[in-house]
Amino acid sequence: MAKKHIFLKLLVLVLLVYFVSTLVTAQVQINNKKEELRQIEQECEEQLVANKELERQILLYQDEEYVQRAAREELGYGAADEKLFIDSSGN
Repeated sequence: MAKKHIFLKLLVLVLLVYFVSTLVTAQVQINNKKEELRQIEQECEEQLVANKELERQILLYQDEEYVQRAAREELGYGAADEKLFIDSSGN
């Protein structure tokens, strides 16, 4: 009878250790996945901001006046019927 009682206690202890270790492992995995999700959500927000900026630029480049002004100011281009004078004095 005493051997049966000790065996039962040992079995309960082994099961308890197994369940606790399983719960701890599951909690660690949950925390890791939560951190992964947080990082992915942050990357998604950053990508949404980048997409909005690209959409803004696309709209700008569809505006003829903006393209002409950018070509003139940044690249030094002019219209076909236009004469450009460049100040070489450096002032």
